[in-house]
Amino acid sequence: MVIWSKIPFVGRSLLAKIILLVTLLLIVSVGTTTVITVAQQTKVLTKGLIEKNKLLAQQISASVKSAFWSANWFAVEAMINRSVKSDEVLHCMVVKPNGEIFLANDKSLYGERVPYNHALKAKELLVMEDVLPETGERIAVIVNPFNVGFEEKWIVCIGVSLKPIGKARKDIIYSSIYQSVLIILFGVVISFWISKEITTPVWQLVEATKEVSKGDLEHQINVTTYDEIGDLAVTFNQMTKELKRAHDELERRVKERTAELVKANEKLQAEITERKQAEEKLKYYAAELERSNQELEQFAYIASHDLQEPLRMVASYTQLLARRYKGKLDSDADEFIAYAVDGATRMKALINGLLRYSRVGTKGKDFEPTDCEAVFDRTLDNLQKAIEESGAKVTHDPLPTVMADDMQLGQLFQNLISNAIKFRSEEHPSIHVSCERIEESAIGNRQSAMNKGWVFTFRDNGIGIDPKFTGRIFIIFQRLHKREEYPGTGIGLAVCKKIVERHSGRIWVESDPGKGSTFYFTIPLRGENSHG
Repeated sequence: MVIWSKIPFVGRSLLAKIILLVTLLLIVSVGTTTVITVAQQTKVLTKGLIEKNKLLAQQISASVKSAFWSANWFAVEAMINRSVKSDEVLHCMVVKPNGEIFLANDKSLYGERVPYNHALKAKELLVMEDVLPETGERIAVIVNPFNVGFEEKWIVCIGVSLKPIGKARKDIIYSSIYQSVLIILFGVVISFWISKEITTPVWQLVEATKEVSKGDLEHQINVTTYDEIGDLAVTFNQMTKELKRAHDELERRVKERTAELVKANEKLQAEITERKQAEEKLKYYAAELERSNQELEQFAYIASHDLQEPLRMVASYTQLLARRYKGKLDSDADEFIAYAVDGATRMKALINGLLRYSRVGTKGKDFEPTDCEAVFDRTLDNLQKAIEESGAKVTHDPLPTVMADDMQLGQLFQNLISNAIKFRSEEHPSIHVSCERIEESAIGNRQSAMNKGWVFTFRDNGIGIDPKFTGRIFIIFQRLHKREEYPGTGIGLAVCKKIVERHSGRIWVESDPGKGSTFYFTIPLRGENSHG
């Protein structure tokens, strides 16, 4: 259909397309019919003309045979002269076997001999085509051989003009052209009628569509027919009504939604303002908290460090009093001195623990690849005496290399293993260390504050912990048992928690009294290669 748009005055006109299409169809139809008719009529006329002159040639041949014996050649000459009086016969001649013209209507045209030498070879009646030398006119030559006298072969040649056939052909063509003009005019009339019945309503539909596209949703088409185009117009009118109804409904909903959005936006702006204020307060408090923590850590470090010397003096003198005056004073004095020595010793342990706790954040080293297998072996060396005395069995699975502070990681391992040895049951301590790499943050029903990393597990068969106290044991100076039962300062697990948090991990415990405890802590991945 693209070809229509390339024809001038046709591309955008449906009427022009219909007229052109109908005209082309009629021209092709009439032209084909004319060609077939001309061919058929030419064939029929040619066949009739030749058959008629074949009969004439046979009649002349019979007359020649009779005249040969009766010597009455006047009848033959009369027949020859009569034959050429018709429009189609141009010449008629009787030829001897040697090619000499015996009788002819006009011998001056050809001389003494027949101009068709190949006609002398004819053995039966045949038709040949030739051209007149004078005019160049194409003719049909009818040759009829026959025997005369002593088996001598004579021939009759009749030259027939093909002009009547050409004239008849032209008449047929002119008649066909006349008919074609009439048919084309009739087709144009039909095209205009089709335009009125089809293109006019379609054009009205196009104009109506343009009006609707401009926003006139109430535009309607005047329905004048009740055929398919009329149904299309009715459907179009229904469509515009539905569009108008949908448009009104949409506008109503848009207004309602706009009002809701305005209210929501006002509320959101208020919330954003509140949130910004809260964020500013949070940033302020976070900064204050960080500053306070730094000051507290610095104070704890300075305090614990500065208290070392006077505490050492107190401990030394109380121990000197105990050695020098033990048994020389009354029993109360010995008891008081013992209390003083014990208090000084515990105070020294607390200050040392507090100093270790403060140094986690202030004296830590940069993180570097740390082989946990080496850390584990170093920890067992440090705890060798406690392991031998308690008969503990400490095992482990293959451990990875992580990005960490190797000294603090060793302190973490040592605190957890020594706690498992200290809080043992009647059985020999059995401690197993393992590690698992995780890709997500979930470990059972517990959530880790990271996406990928390592989860270390320290499992023992000790006395266990009541689940309601599992959060308390990581607070500094918090103890669950009396000092007489299990010595200690209550700082070890607090130091563990602070070391893990410095490494951006978490630490927790799962335990039941009498069934042992399992301590977990996490170390996030920081690009290190793992093994084990």
